[in-house]
Order: sequence, then C-alpha cells, then structure tokens
Amino acid sequence: MGVRSKAVVKVAQLLRAGGDAVIDAARHFNIIDAATARTFKNNSKKSEIG
Repeated sequence: MGVRSKAVVKVAQLLRAGGDAVIDAARHFNIIDAATARTFKNNSKKSEIG
C-alpha cells in the first residue's frame, strides 16, 4: 500500500470522530480532491445505523 493509500485510510478512520478539520487538511495537502472532500463532509455527519 502506497503512502497516499495509507493517508486516505487514516483520513477515513479519523472521519468517524467528525472531521471537517481533517477533511480540510487532506484537501489542502492534495490527499483527496475537492469532490471527495465534499462527499466526506456530507457523509461524516450522518449517524451509523446499527
């Protein structure tokens, strides 16, 4: 797994804690693109069922 993949996995793990700052940082450092950042932000506020 490359560095970028590891970073994306780490970002996804941190999103569970609510993560606008994490998403913004990932976007700023070109780990994710703008569309992915929007998707993460839209879905990070939804509660998990189960």
